Amino acid sequence: MARNLAGISSSEWSDAVPFSSPYDINSVEYLDKDGPVIRVVCVLEKLMNEIREVVTKCLQTAVEMFKPNKPKIAFPVIGTGGMKFHPRILKRIYCTIWEFIINNPDTVELAVVIIHPGRQELIKSAKDIDTKKEIERLQYPVNVPWAEENTIRRVPLPQHDCEYASVLRHFMNTINRTVHIIKIERIQNKRLYVAFERYKSSLPRHQQIPKNLWHGTAHTSIDGITRYGFDWRLTERAAFGQGCYFAEEAHYSDQDLYSKPNRNGEKCMFLAYVLVGNCIKGNTSFNEGNICSNVQTTVNNLQNPTIFVTYDDDQVYPAFLVVYK
Repeated sequence: MARNLAGISSSEWSDAVPFSSPYDINSVEYLDKDGPVIRVVCVLEKLMNEIREVVTKCLQTAVEMFKPNKPKIAFPVIGTGGMKFHPRILKRIYCTIWEFIINNPDTVELAVVIIHPGRQELIKSAKDIDTKKEIERLQYPVNVPWAEENTIRRVPLPQHDCEYASVLRHFMNTINRTVHIIKIERIQNKRLYVAFERYKSSLPRHQQIPKNLWHGTAHTSIDGITRYGFDWRLTERAAFGQGCYFAEEAHYSDQDLYSKPNRNGEKCMFLAYVLVGNCIKGNTSFNEGNICSNVQTTVNNLQNPTIFVTYDDDQVYPAFLVVYK
């Protein structure tokens, strides 16, 4: 292959500027363009959903390939070119590298993120990252409340279970029609749960109580949400912002536009924990890039909000799934 890890040709290596090394956050490293370059290639089939999983897999693969030595690995700012991901994707890549190194100390000699000098918006995003703050967040201890911590599962709840009763009560009180409950499942995903709890820890204490909000979806999206969380790119309407939409009442998410029935007429809806933080009135122009850093959520009505739109993957956890007819 003619291209290296960073996605640029060997003659361009000297022009590629990584914004920092995880071992010296004030340094700027230039990669040596002489000598062989070993490529670690990961399939990016789920890139749109989970950039962090891709980066983690690349790091894991590099560590295994180079044992007993420690690898040097470089990442381009994946997805910000032709895929047109917002520059904030850079922060996700950077923090994923840090999280891997924190959890796997002394396994990587050097990890860098490559930014071309011409991409000024990416360079600005790099400079805006508060590394110390992000490391503190990534080291925040989280206890996962399941016995099988490292699996991703949808656990059917028995009808006598207290969680089943709580979710059912909340659902039936706001669905505004007669329905038959087929099942209620608890979502167990350690990575999503830990990211959610760490995001919560970064908020002021008075904003750390999540709201329980509804999100209707198609059956074909259940597995993706269970594994990767909610993806704003799947939003079909953006009246209050181009983010992920959640409703105070189940009857709103029950609309066929959102909770799409399958061939058997069954519908599904997630009950999500949402850290709404600071809210402002939304409109169609808001997106991941232009929302202010001190604002977490846009809403349909500031005085009595019933629709909430989020812009950060980690501020939401898909806690339960209700399947009904």
